[in-house]
Amino acid sequence: MGFMPEKRFGAGGERGFCWFQSQAGLAVQLFFGLGFRLRWLGSAMERLSVFGYGMSREGARFARIRVRFVRVCPWILGDRRRLAGLGSAITAFFAALAGKFYLTGNRKSTKLCLCYFISNPLAENLMEKLIITTALTGAVTVPAQSPHLPLTPDEIANDAIACADAGAAAVHIHGRNPQDARPDSDPELFREIAGKIKAGSDLIVNITTGGGMTMTPQERLRPIPLLRPEVASFNLGSMNFSVHKVAERLGDADWRFDWEKTFLEDSIDNIFPNTFGSMTVFAKTMAASGTAPEFEAYDLGHLHNLKFLEREGLARPPYWIQFVLGVLGGLNASARSLVNMVDTANDLFGRDNYRWSVIGVGRHVFSMAVMAITMGGHVRVGLEDNVYLSRHVLATNAQLVEKAARLAGELGRPIASPDEARQMLGLKGLDEVEF
Repeated sequence: MGFMPEKRFGAGGERGFCWFQSQAGLAVQLFFGLGFRLRWLGSAMERLSVFGYGMSREGARFARIRVRFVRVCPWILGDRRRLAGLGSAITAFFAALAGKFYLTGNRKSTKLCLCYFISNPLAENLMEKLIITTALTGAVTVPAQSPHLPLTPDEIANDAIACADAGAAAVHIHGRNPQDARPDSDPELFREIAGKIKAGSDLIVNITTGGGMTMTPQERLRPIPLLRPEVASFNLGSMNFSVHKVAERLGDADWRFDWEKTFLEDSIDNIFPNTFGSMTVFAKTMAASGTAPEFEAYDLGHLHNLKFLEREGLARPPYWIQFVLGVLGGLNASARSLVNMVDTANDLFGRDNYRWSVIGVGRHVFSMAVMAITMGGHVRVGLEDNVYLSRHVLATNAQLVEKAARLAGELGRPIASPDEARQMLGLKGLDEVEF
């Protein structure tokens, strides 16, 4: 199924380049192929929404199209086959307008959501190779959640190498105490992990400065000036950050260490501090270390914080931005949230001045991944963000990467190698790190 340029299409009052799908039936095939079901919309449905957007060539601004049917007729509600036919018809109609799109059915909101490009990014950015990052272990996922969570330096490094074989270009690493698996910011622990990864692969190693919930900003930053990594995470604002609800889903027999339950429960009062003072120190330290920041944005305001850092001379484009969606305390993981993040970033920085990736926390990981793949963004997966491959099926890090790579292949998006990702992000290279 190919795409072919068809005509010019107005977007946001400007002229953009539109691509049309040669076979609209792909919409329905993709809908079912991704595991979503129109039957979710069949009961107690009050409205059906279709949401799309396009971006103009010149202005790089979004135009939104939304069609809403409020109180769908009772004869549709009473016959799921008719409902499916209506959904398929709408899907095919929008697929005829634009070739790439995203669909999701949501049990709670009872909406059908369709997102698609109608302009230049499809031609230019969609075919850019996809950077897959794996967040291997994190600091808020606890061992009780999965037996596959890597805890020791050897386990973390081995997982990283397996992810490289599966298609990852980069890994995001945290340290854990080898004795009790608590989050640990000891630079020598990071040196051991990163050194083992470097010895077994050519992966980009992204070292966290998010650290753990009990660490100070100074503790979180310690590994950067010593190891001088190619990339390090850079969190863009203070926020509530809680995982206390996870503790409610685990039983007494699940806990592997005595600190886990209290660690999760106490997060109800956790504030993740990233003040302008600490961000100033982080920015200067990374610049002095030749380390590119991966800016972590959990909300729209965080993008405005990055613009402030730019005005202060503490950050300069092109930026590598990670949209983190679904954390309790941040923006939710939804099609609208992701579109708003991209829209805001375009307004603030200009489309050519940044690349973006998305994290969908928990069950949202692959719905957000599919959106990123089709929108020209990039993808992060891993046990830091989500421990399931599918409903009730625990995953390994490599399996999560394999699934993301498979989805990209199904959607016609090639995968970037580590060296290709380095070139895309303008990184200094493995020969200039200190591990």
